[in-house]
Amino acid sequence: PAQRLLFLLQAEPLTIRGEQPMLHLHGNRYFADWMLGMPGQKVVARFDADALHDDIHCYRLDGSYIGAAECLHAVGFADTAAAREHARKTKGLL
Repeated sequence: PAQRLLFLLQAEPLTIRGEQPMLHLHGNRYFADWMLGMPGQKVVARFDADALHDDIHCYRLDGSYIGAAECLHAVGFADTAAAREHARKTKGLL
């Protein structure tokens, strides 16, 4: 199951940021208790590109698993295809 998680999910490097540490991905914000001691650190987030409002799984840069983070603020895009399409349209307007 752990290997399947690595191969099936899209990966993106993110930085834990904010006074209340969170990860930001395509307008959505994710949190887990393990982030409290890690503000400013970079992690690799693995996620289902078609379900951005689901939990994301986070790894240290050395590849070791840290834990899952819950989507607390599902205010952004629900999938990466919609985010790319919006970015493409926005660039065309500039």
